[in-house]
Parts: sequence; C-alpha cells; structure tokens
Amino acid sequence: MSMTRIAALSIALLAAPSGVVQAQEAWNPFAERDAARAAKRQQARAAPSDNSRLPSMDGADRRSWEPQQGGDPYGRSNGGGAQVPAPYGPQGAAPYATSAPRVSDTIEREALPVLDGGARGGDRVDARPMGPVGRPVGRGAGMSGAWGNIGVKEAMALVSHAGIPPQSMALSRLWRRLWSADAAPGGPGGGNGDFAALRLEALFRTGALADATAILADRAVGEGPKQKAFKARYAIALGQTKDACADIRTLLRSLPSKGDPARTELLLLSGYCAAVDGKREATELAADLARAEGVSDSVPLAALTSIAIGAPQRVPSEGRLTLLDYRFMQVAKLPFPKNILERAEPGLLTAIAADTAAPAHVRIAAAEMAAKRWAIDATALAEAYRGAGDAVRGAGNDGLQRAGLFVALEAERTPMRRTRTARALLDAGHHAGLGLQVAAVVGHAIADLAPVQEISWFAESAIEALVASGDYGRARDWADLVSRDRSADIEHWLVLIDIADPAWPGPRGTGFAAAERLAVQGQWKGDDLNRLATALDALNYQIPIPLWEAASRSPQPTAGHLPETGVLSALQAAAKAKDVARTALLAMRAIGPNGVAGAHMIALGDAIRALRQVGLEGDARRLAMEATFAAWPRMVRR
Repeated sequence: MSMTRIAALSIALLAAPSGVVQAQEAWNPFAERDAARAAKRQQARAAPSDNSRLPSMDGADRRSWEPQQGGDPYGRSNGGGAQVPAPYGPQGAAPYATSAPRVSDTIEREALPVLDGGARGGDRVDARPMGPVGRPVGRGAGMSGAWGNIGVKEAMALVSHAGIPPQSMALSRLWRRLWSADAAPGGPGGGNGDFAALRLEALFRTGALADATAILADRAVGEGPKQKAFKARYAIALGQTKDACADIRTLLRSLPSKGDPARTELLLLSGYCAAVDGKREATELAADLARAEGVSDSVPLAALTSIAIGAPQRVPSEGRLTLLDYRFMQVAKLPFPKNILERAEPGLLTAIAADTAAPAHVRIAAAEMAAKRWAIDATALAEAYRGAGDAVRGAGNDGLQRAGLFVALEAERTPMRRTRTARALLDAGHHAGLGLQVAAVVGHAIADLAPVQEISWFAESAIEALVASGDYGRARDWADLVSRDRSADIEHWLVLIDIADPAWPGPRGTGFAAAERLAVQGQWKGDDLNRLATALDALNYQIPIPLWEAASRSPQPTAGHLPETGVLSALQAAAKAKDVARTALLAMRAIGPNGVAGAHMIALGDAIRALRQVGLEGDARRLAMEATFAAWPRMVRR
C-alpha cells in the first residue's frame, strides 16, 4: 500500500463523524447480488484479461506513486503538485534497489505452506497465525514527547516522501522506535484514532510486525468503530481471525457509501472471514459486491472467486504482494507465484521468515531478503538461521550454508573452533552483500567469548562483529588485548568504536594517529575518506590536519542522493526547534532511498548533526558508523 494512499483509507474510515461510517438505511446486499451474479459467472470463467491497473484493497494503485496534491510542504513544487517517486523505485523497475538474491528458481509453486482443511464445499478453514515475528523495540524507548505539535496530516506527508523502509540499520531502528512510541501527535488529528491507524500502517508496511502486534494488543489504541476497522485488518494479516471477523461483521451493518475505498476493503475482508468459516455462499456474495464496486484484478478477489466457483483463478502476475494478499491466497489454496519473495513487501517477507511451516530454504531466503531491506534486525535473522534445523546439513543452498555456519557457531564451545566458524560466517555474509547484517548476528553470538591471547588473531574480526551488534564495551576489550602488539596494527578500529559509542568512557579521538597513518598510506579510497571526514565533522571531532589533507587531495564527491530544495533547510529548522519526530522523518528523507551508501555527503552530514541536536546521539553515531563501516580498512583481507 502506498503511503500517500494511507490517507485514502485513513480518512475514509477515520474522518467519518463519530461512527466508523454512515449507516445507509436503504442498503440491501441481496438486491445488488442478484444484479451482479450473471455477469460475474461469465467473467470468472472467461480467459483472464490483461493485468490492468486496478485499485488494491484500500483503493490504492500499488504500482504507482501518485503526486501529492498541492506540492511538497517543505518547498518542493512543480506547479501542479510534486511528482514523488515510488518509495520502492519507479514503476517498472525492480521493487528494491538492492542486490537481493534471486530465489524464484529454487522455490516451487507449491513449496510454501497452505492452510489445512478445505475452503470449498462448506468445510471450515483454520487460519493458523504466523509464528513469532521478532521482538518489539519496547514502546519507543527514548521517544517521550517525540511527536510534539506535529499533526497527523503532516506526519502522513513526511512519510509519503521518505524512503520506506529506511535502507539503513540506524534509521530502521529509529523508525521502529518512533512509531512504537506511546506519545501521540499534539497537532490536529492526534487523538481520534487517525494516528493509531498511521502507526499500524507504518510498522506493518516496513515489516516491524512485532511492534505492530504489540500496538494491536494495547487497548489504549482504542475500541471505537474507527479503530476496530484498522485493527481487524491487521489482525487478519497476522492470522488472528476470531475477534477480527467478529468486528468486521459488526462494521458491515454500517457500510460506507458506495465508491468509498473503505467499503471495498470491508467487503473483501468479510469474504475472507466467510471463507475461513467455510461459508461458500457468503464468500460468493462478498466477491459479487466487491466486483460491483469496480474491483476486477486483485489477489483477494481472485481468492474469493476461486472459492465461490470451485476452480482456481489466476492472481495478478505483477505488482507487490502483501501479507494480507498472502492470507487470501492461503485460504483459497491458490498456488503461490514462483517469484513470491521477489514481489513480497517487507511485512510479508518478515512473516514468511518466521513461519515455521515454510520450508527451511524459503524461510532463510525470505529472512535474508528482509534483512537486506532492514525489515528485520539481527535477532530475527538469527532466529531464522536457528530455525533451519536439520536442513543445514549438507546444504547446497548458499543461504542454508550461512544458516549452517551460524548453527555451528552457537553449538561450538571450543574457542579456536568458534573463532574460525565466526570468521567463515563473516566472510560468507560479506560475499552475499549482507556484511553489516551478518556481522551483527555474529556479534551477538560471540558476546560471551573471552578475549584471550590464544585467539588474539581473531581480534579484528571480533571488533568488527561487536561494533555491528552494538556491544562497544566488549569491542574495546578485544582492542585492549592487542593494544601492545604492534604487529596486529588494528588500533584504527578504536576510531570506529569511538564513532559508534555514545557512552565512550575516555577522551574522544583515541586511535586517530593510526587512522591518519592508514589514510596517508591510501588505505581509504577517495569517496570513502571523504565520507569518514564528513562523519567525523558532523560528530564534532577535532579532525587531525593530515586526515583533512588526505581527504582534500581526493576529488570532492558530487554523486549520491541529495534531497529536493527545501528539505535540508527544513531539517535544520526542525532540529533547532527540537521537533524529534519531524527531524527524524526529514533525516530519513535527506538520506534517501538507497541508504547511507547512496546519500550525498552534504545530506549525510546534515542528517547526523540534526539527530544529535534533538538528543538522538546514539542514532546519529550509529548512522555515522554505518556510513563508514563497509570501507573500514581491514588488515585481514577477504
């Protein structure tokens, strides 16, 4: 679902006065049913038409990103509303600007699990909830009062222009904490359920299912009809159908007016609930009514039609697939597309990665793709690796091999073998384009490994992994182990620990002499050295002259994402005003859709400074560490 269309569904359901929708006294579903039945049967059995652009369940076109009417609230305007690119890339492009592995050749159509029982002939289908989906971040730690006086409409506008999910370890963590915060906007629309809906959408869309689940379970979100509509939608996506379907049946008594996207949404969801209960006639009715609303080529409609006529229907061959789409395909027992993971939105990838009924190689592929998009963290990736079980033995699949190394790392107790296995996993992650993600997994796994002289050769790799996982104290312990061994030559790693650690215990700048020496020797190349200088300057370090001179001898980089005019000045103004949420969202927009590696130096520096200015020191330092991590000189070559 495009974030600009959150408004379409949010306002449709949330802006209605007092009730979720206005009751229509004359509405008669059976009259509409009779009128649509004959045409529907003919269409359902006919050859499928071309995959035309049709509304999704909320009325949004998933394959386009419509311009904001009235232009950008932060200065961007082209006369008739800004043309905002899709957060997943332009129409027709690959869904994500990543090097995610192609897995379609290894996943059979029937490989993914379907629900037990039958949806046809009146049999009841039990909708099995997804397994654990990671751990919530804890209701927005450090985000008290973050939203200040920002209004819901402005929050929607900011989100719609940001790269979603943020392609950054640091910013994805900040995103989750921001939307999990207990605080609500102080501006217009913050207290009537609008913000609760926006929070759920933001978390679900970016794969933060554990955080969204925690919000769904919080009665403080609200039990009014507006909130019930949204909570039911997401509960069904998670397979929690019982209470959700009861709420939907209540909401159907007061349907929105014809043509309202919320009306179509509720009709399709009611069809899902009927299918789960084995009520074929009610499923057919819901499909009829949805088709009468103009839906003709969507996954939910194909699923309901399949159940109604007793024959599988073609699902759209293009476009992204959501967790809710997946649920509809499950209940209808439709074959899953071979490229389901490549088309999956982050929330679906996260759910498949946690689904213990899915084949191990599918779970691992989903988990690693989700990790590349920063939809899951190291803990969830480790859970997926751990859950591969016996499938890792003799695995020829690269993902399963990485899972096997992780399982062996956790099982091994001998320090020398642990270090060798950890090093092998670090190398495997690096070559798979998962360097930072896998390093964080390894860092958690070796947190209890004591730094002793017998395994001092592993010190550099240990520091790399522990910095990635955020265990800066243990990383310093490994640095101390070899601090008197000149042959080790890893003192420059103290600079990276210093950059990342908001609680650095001593004077800042330790290890700069080693970093200067490597810079003069050319260990940092051009843009990488400028990126280091930018990060250090934004963190207000006194950068040594030789380091500056080495950077100045390299051509000043001009490439990278630079946001449109007005964004950086708005970022500075928000930081000066101590508007935490506005600053965080504008920082994500400044960094852009390709993460810190694809950000312009100016945008990177301004984002780090702004986050520090509003008190998000840890987030600013993680962002700076992330910007320099991949190019950090490693004495042990891969």
